[in-house]
Amino acid sequence: MDTSARRPQAATPSWRKPQERIAAKPGASAKSIPVWITPSCLVLLFFLSFFTWYHLETDSRNLWQLGFGERGYAKYVFYIVILVFVAQPLAILTLSF
Repeated sequence: MDTSARRPQAATPSWRKPQERIAAKPGASAKSIPVWITPSCLVLLFFLSFFTWYHLETDSRNLWQLGFGERGYAKYVFYIVILVFVAQPLAILTLSF
């Protein structure tokens, strides 16, 4: 006698179906929320680059002054170039696809 055919199938745990669980909520799709996180954070980082990143009692500098000031550092120039010309455009382009 085959008893395996009589066993009820175990329900699939909810952690195995994340897409169905997210999409089941009214008004929220699985793709709309995470897609905006990276571009939003990069735009925020761009605006924060204009605030002070380095502060002493006699001197304070933001990211742009650290990279392109009289004593500019190559690591900050590299960071600015990657942020402005690579990371932000790629993150914004991902919104259109």
